[in-house]
This record gives sequence, C-alpha cells and structure tokens, in this order.
Amino acid sequence: MNVKPLNDHIFIKKLKNDEKSAGGLFLAEQGEKAQHKAEVLAVGDCKEFDNGTTRPLKVKVGDTVLVTEWHGAKLTLDQELYYMVREEHIFGIVLPDEETPVEMT
Repeated sequence: MNVKPLNDHIFIKKLKNDEKSAGGLFLAEQGEKAQHKAEVLAVGDCKEFDNGTTRPLKVKVGDTVLVTEWHGAKLTLDQELYYMVREEHIFGIVLPDEETPVEMT
C-alpha cells in the first residue's frame, strides 16, 4: 500500500492488544478495549504554521506511537483498517527498552 500523507498527516495502523495474565492467558475483556498504540506507516512532509513557517514532523515511518482514541479518519483499504491522524493527536513515541529515558532526580 503506497500512501503519501500531506502536511502533518500521519498514516497509521493500530496494533492489536496482546494483554495476557501472569499465567499467559489472553485477557479477552481487556483485549476488546480501545487500542492506543499504532505503527507509523507513512508521514507527511511538515507541520505548517499560520505565519507560513514549517518544521519537519517528529515521527518517522516504523515508529510505534501512542494516539488519542477519538481523532483521525478511519480508512479501509484492501480490506484492512487504517487511520489518518494529525501530528497533534499523537501523545508520544514508544521507545525500545534500551532507549528509555533516565528519570532525573
């Protein structure tokens, strides 16, 4: 699927819940709750401001991000569900464990 978002739009696919109990059983009730993690599949070129200035987006293809539940457009393409969201609707980027920021005291 080749999609090129415009401006600060980001093309994502929400990741499936894989919550398990301590014994390794899938927790169906929790698995049905809204998923807020998504994989970035494509990004627009830049964020445009009212004064005409621009800046590159802070996310890149391949990032796992945390997104709001109620924003973005649902898109069904090739029988798969995707979302197009704006950068402002992304709370953060999920870092791999080795990149977890150190808490400053």
